[in-house]
Amino acid sequence: EDEFKCLSENIKKEGEIHNIALWNQNKNIEFFESSLGADSSIIEPPSYTNKKIIKACRLDNFINENVKLLKLEAEGAEPEILEGIGDKLHKIEYISADVGFERGLKCESTIPQVSNYLINNGFEMTDFGFPRNCALFKRKNV
Repeated sequence: EDEFKCLSENIKKEGEIHNIALWNQNKNIEFFESSLGADSSIIEPPSYTNKKIIKACRLDNFINENVKLLKLEAEGAEPEILEGIGDKLHKIEYISADVGFERGLKCESTIPQVSNYLINNGFEMTDFGFPRNCALFKRKNV
């Protein structure tokens, strides 16, 4: 909630904002708040301060025109968010994905799932940054 209040203040009337989670389905879903480590997630982390039910939506509900860059940083939920883009993935030119060791109780990386999904759907990895584990993908037919 504090993050959304800050976003609202920063955006003001210049853009459209939604207080929802992104996922591969439109539904209500558990959300694990971790205010101490800034790693709140839909995927249960090793520790969290609160759990609540929130609204989740597919990203393809919001993509109506071409997108130059999608920055994907979802504390381990990157594969599900990519699935939620559906048949609008071709509208995105670049995807930057934080694929660090943040997924779930075992703190796994999402690099295999994210890379395989994007490569199988017409993207190529053009850069990878250490130690933060961020990958940059570009759609091949651009």
